[in-house]
Amino acid sequence: SIEAFPLQAKLGEALVDCCLGDATPTRRNVWQHPRINIDQDTDIELVVELAVTLIAKHKETNVTPKRQSYLVWLLTIVSQIAHHNLMQDKLMPIQEVFYRDLLDDREFNQDVASRGLSLVYKVAHSKDHLLQNLHGLLESRRIVLANPSEARRVLFKEICFLVNAVEDKSIAYLLIDLISHNKLDEWGSLAKVDVSSSCLSAIVPRLYLLQFYPLAGVRDPLTSVWVHFVSDSRRTV
Repeated sequence: SIEAFPLQAKLGEALVDCCLGDATPTRRNVWQHPRINIDQDTDIELVVELAVTLIAKHKETNVTPKRQSYLVWLLTIVSQIAHHNLMQDKLMPIQEVFYRDLLDDREFNQDVASRGLSLVYKVAHSKDHLLQNLHGLLESRRIVLANPSEARRVLFKEICFLVNAVEDKSIAYLLIDLISHNKLDEWGSLAKVDVSSSCLSAIVPRLYLLQFYPLAGVRDPLTSVWVHFVSDSRRTV
């Protein structure tokens, strides 16, 4: 459940601290050392190895508690260390891990995966390759180690349709953020990102129709997107 998130996040932070050893910021004397430099490759190598291990283990297992732990720990790594160049090289496989669990029917997995994608995109130094990768995943609707319900399949088919309707494909990250359950708002939400009027005019008609979709698993998330973009439904319609 989502209540397990704080504990898993603390475990993730502890794992990062163990990997960083003497370089971890949490061991510093703030009065003598306001900031410890962890920009050296030697300081970060074990964290990179940890990330690679978690990516591999996530792919190998279908055991829900394990998958959820790996998700949160990867989210913690991204939030703390992703600015480093060695970690930047791992953002694409980390993004694919988060994408896989977006297709899961469990709210916990969906929320953590959504926040993970948001953070990955926000911290990436070069966003184009990540965006191309995500768009390719949406287009193919490739499913790895997941068995999504009909609602999740249709939902992401519609997300893909909306993304293809606009010129700025980065809206994919915002849409995925908005369809989450928003129980982890402190973890890098993109909800305040501005969207151009041309993007809105391209997707609003479709969003309006999707508010009446028969499956609640499709209707409810996309109604949340409609509410986010449209302040006055009557006037817009």
